[in-house]
Amino acid sequence: FLGAMSCHGELAKDRPRPRHLTEFYLWISLGGVLGGLWNALLAPLLFTSVAEYPIAIALCCVFLPFTNPDRSQRLFRFLPGLLAAGIGAFLVVSTLKGPVRGRPLHKERSFFGVLRVEVDLDGTHHQLMHGSTLHGKQALSPEMRDVPLMYYHPSGPIGQVFEDLAKRHPRAPVAVIGLGTGTLSTYAAPLQSMTFYEIDPAIVRIAEEPGYFTYLRDARARGVDLRIVLGDGRLKLALPPQGPKDLYAVMAVDAFSSDNIPIHLITKEAIEIYLRRLLPDGVLALHISNRYLRLRPVLGDLARSLGLAARVRDDVVLDDKIGKVGSTWVVMARTDEALGALRGDPRWVALPPDQGKRVWTDDFSDLLGVFRWH
Repeated sequence: FLGAMSCHGELAKDRPRPRHLTEFYLWISLGGVLGGLWNALLAPLLFTSVAEYPIAIALCCVFLPFTNPDRSQRLFRFLPGLLAAGIGAFLVVSTLKGPVRGRPLHKERSFFGVLRVEVDLDGTHHQLMHGSTLHGKQALSPEMRDVPLMYYHPSGPIGQVFEDLAKRHPRAPVAVIGLGTGTLSTYAAPLQSMTFYEIDPAIVRIAEEPGYFTYLRDARARGVDLRIVLGDGRLKLALPPQGPKDLYAVMAVDAFSSDNIPIHLITKEAIEIYLRRLLPDGVLALHISNRYLRLRPVLGDLARSLGLAARVRDDVVLDDKIGKVGSTWVVMARTDEALGALRGDPRWVALPPDQGKRVWTDDFSDLLGVFRWH
């Protein structure tokens, strides 16, 4: 922020006379285009991390002191600039190195972020990191390889959703927005149709690579009718269904960018699209675990505005021995009866709306209003 404000201040002081303003704004626009090309096209090809950000800060600190023509002021500004450049260099090194969570197997950067496949420090699991967030892991031992771990553990909320589905609608079609490591495919039965919607081709390559994760390969070996649709899940689901396999008994929204849920997947219009692709007694499950936003009231308002039954389970149980971490899931359905066994389970509590708040739509969202300030 300080670097950007300083650069904009220098730019404003260097503005020409009014008769040259057209040329001035042309060069500013050209600089914006070059910066956009660098960030969106070149940097993902050159770096496997978001290295351009701390590099830009370091360069800004190095060159800003030399923009002032007054030598005495320039010398005065050089020392703090040099110190700031040293801090920027430290940021560059730390960004390139990244946190040590395991032995790296693969690292790449796509338009949607930095992905790393690692062997954990114990050497017993493969895990997928997206940015600073662990997105899934799989045991390497054959007897544990098909057990869904972390947020998807059978004793957790989403495990309970699929358990209830297997009792009420065995082999009914299922959809998942967000592929990750493909962990949820472990819940699919032989001959059952499961469709993953994934926007990032790099995630698909990683999940399909048997040297990293085998959830998808093992599901196909069991006879699961597994499909992967590449593209934005909301846009793909907005298309008319092509057959009975495109109407789902359960739809799980599990899309994350690092630790953040894309807002366009949890607006009123998005929920309406999901409902059109659910069976009359289908269940919509949304994974809302994150460090930054309180999304319960947002989804409570959405459920109220659409007349849906909604419940939430906040599972705080963490057990490293069985590979489970806590997670929070919300389920929605057209009627309370459609929630099946979940509605009688005291762990699933009613999701109250946040009275007086505006419902999130494609035209309105309030991130500051739900931000966790502590």
